[in-house]
Amino acid sequence: EERFDEQVKERMGTITARCNNIDGESILWAYKRLSAHKAREKILIVLSDGQPAGSAVSAALGSFTANVIKAIEKKIKVIGIGYCTTTVKDYYKDHIIVEDTKELPATFCRLLNRVLNKGSVMHYSIGG
Repeated sequence: EERFDEQVKERMGTITARCNNIDGESILWAYKRLSAHKAREKILIVLSDGQPAGSAVSAALGSFTANVIKAIEKKIKVIGIGYCTTTVKDYYKDHIIVEDTKELPATFCRLLNRVLNKGSVMHYSIGG
């Protein structure tokens, strides 16, 4: 396990879109692991580069990702954070858009504070 320290915050601030991931499988895997915990309330926070299918040309994988998210949102809270993309609004009921990746650490902390204090996750953009 890694602590959320200054070094991690710095690395988060330098994330760029890569298009090398398949979000649906990753989200499903994370949900299954989260489901094994006994906590009454569970929250899954997903960072997205806007290409949930690994590339912009794979409609089948994009559809799979959307279906996975919809199914999981019925069971636990899922929040999508889009960095340098607005695509998260098309996939996640609760989402935040961050235009400047250097804002990710502060955004993440505000999001956790809001969720843990039972506040709503507003749909908003930061930076730009």
